[in-house]
Amino acid sequence: MCYVRGGRGHSAGPHGRHTRRRVGGFSLLEVLLALSILGALATPLSLLLIGTLQAQSFSVQQEELLQTARLAVERMVVHTRKANDVVSPIALLPIGTTLELAGIVAGWPNVKYSLTGSTLWETYPTSTATTVSTALTEQVQTFQVQRLTGANGVVLIDILLRLNDSKGRTVVFQTRAFPRN
Repeated sequence: MCYVRGGRGHSAGPHGRHTRRRVGGFSLLEVLLALSILGALATPLSLLLIGTLQAQSFSVQQEELLQTARLAVERMVVHTRKANDVVSPIALLPIGTTLELAGIVAGWPNVKYSLTGSTLWETYPTSTATTVSTALTEQVQTFQVQRLTGANGVVLIDILLRLNDSKGRTVVFQTRAFPRN
């Protein structure tokens, strides 16, 4: 026999006693147990997610640094190949920290690459009074240019660019280019 009193279901037990029958919902103990299990599972998963997002962010930053450095080296190589003359480094001091090129395009001013602090700059004059400087890449540890001259007098420019990323790892770009002369 089943009857409803106050909206809750009651039924007669096997020995004729009335027992409460649950209509729906969870007890406080069940809710607390479920929350503790959920917390135990969510903590390591959230730590894993945070670690993954940090690694992805670092990877993106490092890729951007590498890309700008690669473009800077490629730009110097292209300008070196087009140059009629290498102004710096000179033959008497063949290793330097500045690359200055002349005659890339007829009538264009010299283009100069130099390191200031940890930033590699490209500088060229626009007139006798003004110059334009563009930061090509940052986090540069070493920028070295070497002028090599072969037995036949052919000039070869060796460019070394060493960068440190935010984690202290070193990335090295090194290449050689022949000026047009």
